[in-house]
Amino acid sequence: MKALSENGTHASLCNPEMIQAIFELERRRQKALVDVDLDTLHSLFDDELIHVHSTGLVHDKSQLLAHIARKRGFLAIERGPLHVQGTAALAVLSGPIINHLRGADGGEEQMHGFVTQVVYLTQEGWKFLHFQLTVTRES
Repeated sequence: MKALSENGTHASLCNPEMIQAIFELERRRQKALVDVDLDTLHSLFDDELIHVHSTGLVHDKSQLLAHIARKRGFLAIERGPLHVQGTAALAVLSGPIINHLRGADGGEEQMHGFVTQVVYLTQEGWKFLHFQLTVTRES
């Protein structure tokens, strides 16, 4: 079943409440990255998380949290329309992203990319299991 949500976002999950819960999970992730809220990120990431950075660097959950704590690089995160596909307990989100990052010189840099995320439903709620970012280039 196709559903249309905020900002032109497409979803193929039958339950609108689940879709909203997944979108809220992504909003919480974005805020926690900008705020460097490691406790929130710890609760949103599954213990088996695999995070693939745009450079190909792969982190597990503990490595990613240490990386975020050290870098403190996110100034803001913008998402374009998200496409959500899945079942009642597993979903794949994909769509554009713009990361506003603190540059080495203290200024702001923007990273435009396309993200694929896998989330699944646990007893504690939805959690991130996989993240892959690919940088997009202007054609």
